[in-house]
Amino acid sequence: MDRLIKNYRTLRSIGRNIIAVVKANAYGHGAKEVVKTLSAEGCASFAVSSLKEAEELRKITDGEIIILGFCDDFERARDMDARPIVYDKYTAEKARKSGAEVYIKVNVGMNRLGFSNEMEIIEKIKGINAVGALTHLSSADGVDTVDEEITLKQLERFSHVQAVLKNELKGDLSFYAENSAAFIKYGALFDGARVGISLYGINPIKNSDITLLPVMEVNATVIALNHVKRAEYVGYNHTYTAENDMTVAVIAMGYADGLTRALSNVGRVKYKGEFLKILGRVSMDSAMIEGGENMRICDEVNVFFDSPSVKDLADATGGVPYEIFTGISARVPRYFV
Repeated sequence: MDRLIKNYRTLRSIGRNIIAVVKANAYGHGAKEVVKTLSAEGCASFAVSSLKEAEELRKITDGEIIILGFCDDFERARDMDARPIVYDKYTAEKARKSGAEVYIKVNVGMNRLGFSNEMEIIEKIKGINAVGALTHLSSADGVDTVDEEITLKQLERFSHVQAVLKNELKGDLSFYAENSAAFIKYGALFDGARVGISLYGINPIKNSDITLLPVMEVNATVIALNHVKRAEYVGYNHTYTAENDMTVAVIAMGYADGLTRALSNVGRVKYKGEFLKILGRVSMDSAMIEGGENMRICDEVNVFFDSPSVKDLADATGGVPYEIFTGISARVPRYFV
């Protein structure tokens, strides 16, 4: 948790008004403990994906809760002081009838959720209790000039919408556009940033001088050691063949725990400083790895932390760290240190 605190302080040094994204159980890290820790650091705004997540969060914080996804009960959101987003005619009508405080979602080019032009916004939000507006940037973490051009155009577009809404609504509104990538790359541009992956130690901007520390460490227990002879198969469907006589260790972590099947024959774990390959296909509850020197049953191997990192696993599978984090299932026990 000290790493989480350090990451939060690092991000707050860029801009103090931070909305912590804690949806999907704080990206698999444990929303309850994450919110408690960040609240103690002064964080007063949190973002979730659903009304159900908001209800769980309200039990542990008096801070602002923003519902970024679909809300099926604006009255319930109003009663628990959570703020859904309004992004189309349907949600606008829900907001109007309920009187709930809401954020207006603006589409600046991602074409997922949000109003796409100012006149549509002004027409649809009449009679709505809007406290602000937000958008999402599609390419802020990109690495080429096209990504940068797209991001700058989207920021310019949102700035224009901001000016129009301030003029039309006349209220004390808050505007949010920066995700982790944009916040780290461009700094504080609007009223605050909505940061998620960076809180948990992933810097989405390559060659950035902002240092963030991984928060989640995943370890797995060795539950068996098998002697496998040369030319014998390991795992389902004979995808791995032993090149020599060898020791194969079985670890108690499989794809039902979050060790994705895509790591079959390409992933690595760490044991006493040594990298060991995942052999054959990952099973539901277990996986096979190379046996380490002097390895014993009940020893632990490191699946990811500093090295191998969650990014190493994501790179090996062609995925993203978000996918690895949120894939660590509820049956995996979590310990907060």
